[in-house]
Amino acid sequence: MFTAIDLETTGLDPDLDRIVEIGMVKFTADGTVIDEFATLVNNPGSPREARDVHQIDDADLIGAPQTIDALREAFAFMAGTVLVAHNFEFEEGFLTAAARREKLSLPATIGVCTLQTSRRQLDGRAFSLTVMYKTATGEFPTNKHTALGDARSIREILLWLLRSSPQPLNFSIAPPTAVATVAPCECKIRCRPVPLAGSSVAELLASFPQSSRNREGDPVEVEKYLALLAESVEDGLLTYEEASSLTDQACRTRLTGNQLRDLHREAWDTTFRDERDADWTVLSPVRRREMFLLADALGLSQLATELHQAIDACSEPEPASEARYLRSLRVAVVGDGADFELLCKRAESYGAKLAVNVTKTVVWMATETPDATDAKHNSARKLGVPMLPIEQASARLDAAIRDAELKAFERQRVIDENLARNRQYAAEREAYWRPTWRPVELDRDPDYAAGW
Repeated sequence: MFTAIDLETTGLDPDLDRIVEIGMVKFTADGTVIDEFATLVNNPGSPREARDVHQIDDADLIGAPQTIDALREAFAFMAGTVLVAHNFEFEEGFLTAAARREKLSLPATIGVCTLQTSRRQLDGRAFSLTVMYKTATGEFPTNKHTALGDARSIREILLWLLRSSPQPLNFSIAPPTAVATVAPCECKIRCRPVPLAGSSVAELLASFPQSSRNREGDPVEVEKYLALLAESVEDGLLTYEEASSLTDQACRTRLTGNQLRDLHREAWDTTFRDERDADWTVLSPVRRREMFLLADALGLSQLATELHQAIDACSEPEPASEARYLRSLRVAVVGDGADFELLCKRAESYGAKLAVNVTKTVVWMATETPDATDAKHNSARKLGVPMLPIEQASARLDAAIRDAELKAFERQRVIDENLARNRQYAAEREAYWRPTWRPVELDRDPDYAAGW
């Protein structure tokens, strides 16, 4: 059994500096992930140079566990496994120094350094975590310099070394014997999410530890998260602002990614309580699309896949990009005739939500009878919702579409520029990514290894 570990710290000296984040992945030799653990650690005071690397500010550490509590659970997590790090000397130094200060015993484990192994087994020009992850997977690492993200990368590197070596790689000393399973002293974790890339929390869930062990969390903050989640998905949509608020609150819950995902599934089930157990292929295309888009936005990848299969079974194309343009727009249409029908169709094709009831989230209402006294018109007057004739409503919709198209164009321009830069970077660095195996392992690091 292996445990990949990465630490983020306030500096490079284990005697003077402190740990600010721990990330670990426990896995078997065939790559099966058994468990994950990650938390920030309440050691403020990182100088600017360190913050530039790990992007952890003192404010991020508010509410994080103390060192002794984080180490107790971390040591129980890694006990009886082979500890793997990319520059093991660094992690070992900080763990040893922290254990000494907190008067804790180090767990039974041996260490494997993927950096040292790479330098001595491979002939190449660079062996950094980024280089070796690119060698192992063909991709650039995501969530670089987050402890859990780097620990996941270390796992990939070790598996590649074991899988690709022309000769079996052996331990120089016997690995630790298995230890009896002991319930660890659970610390109150505080996780660091990745920045949002859009109106989706899929990457948020992935950035939290994936663990089958349910944590108690903070009941008060969990209730706040549930309330915010219910409010966010009430209209069947998830805006960027709502996703950002969920991200901030998720950190306070002290839950794992699995637990948050379960809460998201419950919220989706509540939103579509009448359709969740139905045959999705008999639902309207609009309803299927709404169910798919919300599942995707909530990070429910398996559910989104199943819904996509239902869409495919009905020979429906995947929702076009413009189907998301007006996801945050909710309007009401009250009227009959071809013009009103065309307005509804056009609004829905761009992702706008047609309100059944007029509430404060309705931006405007199209009507040919603004003086009517039915429930919708009365609600619109009470809430100050503009009531527009069909011509003005169509113009407002067209303006919203044009504005959304311009924003989408700008987003795509930025994406294309970033993609071009990444491709250029990849082309320039490709020579570094493919080291070759040495005929004989070196008995020391090569002379040019300093800094690599």
